[in-house]
Amino acid sequence: MAFSEVSPQPLPGWQHRSTESYKRFLRQCMGESDGVRHALKWQALFQKTYPDLRAWFSAPLAERVGRVYDDSSWIIVSEASHHARLYLVFLVLQGEIRLDWDWLLAVSTLRIWGRLKQARIDLDLPLLTEEAVQLGYQHRNAYESLRWTLSRLFLHTGATRAAQITEQNVADLSKAVQSFKTRSDLLQFYESKEQYDMLAQDYQGCLSLLQVVLYHRGQVRSEPRKRLPYGEKEAIAQPEMPHLQATLALMWLDDKSPIVQPH
Repeated sequence: MAFSEVSPQPLPGWQHRSTESYKRFLRQCMGESDGVRHALKWQALFQKTYPDLRAWFSAPLAERVGRVYDDSSWIIVSEASHHARLYLVFLVLQGEIRLDWDWLLAVSTLRIWGRLKQARIDLDLPLLTEEAVQLGYQHRNAYESLRWTLSRLFLHTGATRAAQITEQNVADLSKAVQSFKTRSDLLQFYESKEQYDMLAQDYQGCLSLLQVVLYHRGQVRSEPRKRLPYGEKEAIAQPEMPHLQATLALMWLDDKSPIVQPH
């Protein structure tokens, strides 16, 4: 299979964007609703709290996530970060920042797809879903799995098209999913270690599906495989997601809840 090289994404600018440019984006997404006014208020708070974007990236993860789990309930520890999700997405779209894996995994439910759709950005989700179906995957599972993976890769790399995704991108996210469970502060972002382990297993299945699709597109060199019981031949990987319904429930929330709610 021919392998196609992918050009690297440009480096981020690490600069805030003006109120006017953000307002144009918000109106494209929300029209003239009150949501625009609220989002501009949170942008102003975030810029005041972190005039240097690098200072936000250097802050403790709990502060950057903005809301943490405290034994039995979720508490807000930073309104500036908690309400800045949409502004951060905007900054990624403008090439100003790239969000790190730890933040993307600590925020277990990202609700950005509705806003991306309103901004006419689909991250090639429909195209990749159809390609997965042609390879034998069920449409719903492929669609929801790719939603999870493409949104994280976009926010980390800035890739808005499937052709921009590399094998290394997928490998890096897979490694990050595995490494996140060793964090000493894991239970600030998940209700239990078991909850994260369950979701992480499904996340790896989502990544496996994407790698299969990319392999058949000629974008990755390594043929995705899974290990079978001793004595059997390896086969092209199908995503193993034993807790898929729980993961799909989290993904479904992407378009059903306000973007400022992290969990």
